[in-house]
Amino acid sequence: MNIGEVLSGRAKSNGVRWLLLSPTAQQVLADQLRALLPAGARVGPCRLREARFKPDRGIIAYYDAFVNTEGRHEDDVRPIAVTWGAYTHEDRHEETVALAKVQAEAVGRGLAAPFRQLMADFSEWTMRVLVSPLDARFTQLVRFSDPQHVRAVLANTGVAASDQHRTSDYTIRFLKYRPGMRHVLRYDPLEPGGETVFAKLYIVEDGARARRREDAARAFRVASKAADWLAEHGNNASCLRPLAHVAEDAVVLYPRAMGTPLSDYAQRSVGSVAPWLKRSGEALCSLHQMPAALVDPLGPPHDFAAEIRLIAKKNDRISTLLPDLGSGVGALLDRAQELHERLPQEPPTFTHGDLKSEHIWVAPGRLTLMDFDSAHWADPALDVGYFLADCQFLHPAYDQAGLEQMHESFLAGYAPGVPKERLIRARLYEATGLIKCAVRRVPLFEHDWASRTAALLGRAQAVLNDRQFALVTPRYTPATTKPEESNEGGSSEPIVQSAVDSALVAPSTGGEPDISALAVGLDRDELVHQIGLLPASRWPWGVPQEVRIQVLSCHWEPHCTLEIVLRTQSGCHRLIGKVYATDHQNVYQVMERLRQAGFDPDAEFSIPLPLAYFPSLRLLLQERVEGMSAKEIFEHGDERQCAAVAERSARWLVRFQTVAAPAGRISGIERFLSSAERKCRLISERDGLLAGKCEQLLERLRAAAPSFGAISTCAGHGDYCEHQIIFAAGRTAVVDWDLYDIADPARDVAKFIVSLERLAMRHFGGTRALDGAAAAFLRTYLEAGGDPRVPVALPFYKAVFWLKGRTEAIQTRTPGWRERAEIMLDEGLRSLSGRQASHITPPAP
Repeated sequence: MNIGEVLSGRAKSNGVRWLLLSPTAQQVLADQLRALLPAGARVGPCRLREARFKPDRGIIAYYDAFVNTEGRHEDDVRPIAVTWGAYTHEDRHEETVALAKVQAEAVGRGLAAPFRQLMADFSEWTMRVLVSPLDARFTQLVRFSDPQHVRAVLANTGVAASDQHRTSDYTIRFLKYRPGMRHVLRYDPLEPGGETVFAKLYIVEDGARARRREDAARAFRVASKAADWLAEHGNNASCLRPLAHVAEDAVVLYPRAMGTPLSDYAQRSVGSVAPWLKRSGEALCSLHQMPAALVDPLGPPHDFAAEIRLIAKKNDRISTLLPDLGSGVGALLDRAQELHERLPQEPPTFTHGDLKSEHIWVAPGRLTLMDFDSAHWADPALDVGYFLADCQFLHPAYDQAGLEQMHESFLAGYAPGVPKERLIRARLYEATGLIKCAVRRVPLFEHDWASRTAALLGRAQAVLNDRQFALVTPRYTPATTKPEESNEGGSSEPIVQSAVDSALVAPSTGGEPDISALAVGLDRDELVHQIGLLPASRWPWGVPQEVRIQVLSCHWEPHCTLEIVLRTQSGCHRLIGKVYATDHQNVYQVMERLRQAGFDPDAEFSIPLPLAYFPSLRLLLQERVEGMSAKEIFEHGDERQCAAVAERSARWLVRFQTVAAPAGRISGIERFLSSAERKCRLISERDGLLAGKCEQLLERLRAAAPSFGAISTCAGHGDYCEHQIIFAAGRTAVVDWDLYDIADPARDVAKFIVSLERLAMRHFGGTRALDGAAAAFLRTYLEAGGDPRVPVALPFYKAVFWLKGRTEAIQTRTPGWRERAEIMLDEGLRSLSGRQASHITPPAP
């Protein structure tokens, strides 16, 4: 492949993907990195995060590079930036001189290691590699990558308030390394009890700023004022308030946002996310009412024409690589501009400017907005339309009904009281937002880039066609909403219940289990009748006088989990019910045998008390264990608390594997190998560039598979992880016994550890963030009498579990699927390398 053909765009998207992902290009990149490292260092995979293509100007790509030097058990993960392109000799020389100064400072502060140098050039490919923290434009980046400087800054600004934390060191991790553009760093204190801090870096010199969002003082002021406003008017919504502005270095410090991005939460069912969408709409409506005097100066208003020009300017990659679609983009933008001129307008208000679901975080009782760098005066319809477009971008597999339900939930919070004309203009901004997603957000390196781009443009055209906008009205009638449907008071029950009920009563098709049978479990009269038939030894509280049922979750295995509140003369009793589409009497029998074996509610190691199974309802009734899940503690606890939870979880598992009687199907090695082969085949079919890595993983899996004679079996939980473990007063209870089986004891150990690694990736941004807890779990398991052969089989099962899940995302090519698939493969290979368990020594027999 000719590099000039790729950079000019004549090689089209296949050429770009070859340069970014092909084995040849990866080898060239590895060679450049290896030259910067000490002799004997190993360069692992380079995981592509983002890429940008500017025809005839170049390509820039951002990777996470995995490197390892002799004597280290763990890889170093280092963000790097790689550029390919034609530069004049003068430009390249000037940049090289500036970078050399920054490199010298980084080496002097000890920040380069394990690298000896942080910059490499490969002239044959017009290629330059920069290793973090190298950046000539952000002159403060090296200092803010230095733990000693960070400790001093946090102490001087008052962010580290206590004497203990003022002297604490911090681990530093890049969340974004984009030389010349932006950087975000995460600081985690090594001392227990300290708070995580995030740093966003901006351009220091006034004259060097090209955009308003590069001004740190402006960003700090706007975010602070928005936080003040929502604190008073947000109705339980808030803004992420910055901690401090380091003016001399153009850095703004932020606290850690608690919870989960709405973009992750929205991967669940539409019904479960509906209440959060409504609250997001309410928060945005309040934000749009913020007076100008609070946040000025924001600069000149950003109107529709300016937005059209901005999108058209970014259309060059589509115009070059997909010329037919590129001309279509221009036509769509012209049409949107024409329609906008025919609509009534309103004065600009304060707008977020970049409202996406990843900038809204949700936690129990809390909704937080963040990232106000793009805030400006604009039509408030911009925020509304772009949020609706973001919903479509994140859910390409949703049908029209599902998307409309998401939109209606958001507008139910935003729209009451706003002018109808604003909602009409919001549809225009939704169309331009979809075009913007096609132009800027679809990863260029994914093999289905062209089809996804075309699909987004098709959706934009459909929005523009929809009733010609002048006839569009909101799809709800607030004035006629019944009180029980209004969801006042913040309760999510009516929305969730309605959404799940409609799914439950749908007729079954294609020979699948009759999902409508699950609705019987919601029949209160039948439930009361069945409870009345129970002996007093099972139900001593008398006949229920009132029954309340709430659907907690619905799965397509299929079963539904319910919270059932029964009021009798003795008081209210909160229970958990599981209603199945097929008979599951065996689950009750398993739980009853475990209770008799000593796992009763009064024991230190327990399960929920099984109360009854009603065959006519296919309903399992059990105790509701009141306590805190292990997941909550791992997400929000300190290092000591996480280790304690891991240790208790390990001791529970040892007790279970020692005492519980094996029963059910046997989960053998062939089943796991077959599952891994299916997943690797699916990934290879979706992206041929990953086929080599899939085959390598399968070869190592087959070689690592335990032999038949080496396997000891015992009772297995089947899904032993932090979701299933609840800590209550004096007891550790494990729930969900649907998958009880007979298995290698290493299976449940591996499931727990991999689930921790995945939780760390989702919640903390890196799979290694909970390694301390994982190590405590395995160490305690072995010390407490767990099977000593487990460490030998552990790499195999860990690799298998890293390949579990994400099937639908890969099949439908959900945004980000390729990155997730590559993480699955990389972590599987890492597990089989043996480095993760090498620092854990089994106790002496």
